[in-house]
Amino acid sequence: MTKISESETIEMAPPSLNDQVVQMAPSVAMASQYLSLAQAQGMMFINGVQAQQVRWSADQAAAVQGIVQIYQSQNIPIQLALLKALG
Repeated sequence: MTKISESETIEMAPPSLNDQVVQMAPSVAMASQYLSLAQAQGMMFINGVQAQQVRWSADQAAAVQGIVQIYQSQNIPIQLALLKALG
C-alpha cells in the first residue's frame, strides 16, 4: 500500500464552493452587463416611440389650427383658393 501525504490529499479534494463562485464570477458579470444593456436599449426605443407620438400630436394640432384659420378668414376667395390647394 502506498502512503498518501497530506498535501496530495488536499490537491485531490473536490472543488470547494468558493472556487466555484470565483469561476462563475466573470460569466455573472457579463450577464449583468448584457441585462443592463438590454434594459437601456429598451428604454431608448420607448423614448423614441414616445417622441414620435408627441410630434404626431403637435402636427395634428398645427393642421387643425391651420384649418380653423382658413375657415375664420373673412375673405371668401382666399378661403376657396386655400381649400382647393389643400385638396
